[in-house]
Amino acid sequence: LVRYGLATEHAHSCCVLLARTDKYLVDGEWWTWIDYERFHDLVERYHESGGAETFTTEDYRAPTPPWAVYGAEEKGFSPN
Repeated sequence: LVRYGLATEHAHSCCVLLARTDKYLVDGEWWTWIDYERFHDLVERYHESGGAETFTTEDYRAPTPPWAVYGAEEKGFSPN
């Protein structure tokens, strides 16, 4: 049975993100952000290999910033 958890929120948009705990909750920390530089490198390698070199979301995920985690005081607003 796949489990989901409340990972992030953005109060202004009235949105929350439900994420799979088996893929995106790593050692008690949410990893729901995308490392876009890594993602594009992986896509390039995929195409260069003719599709032989594949990847999954675990290969380009990144830690969710503390201010974006569900329940944070900032409620999804970046303090910067």
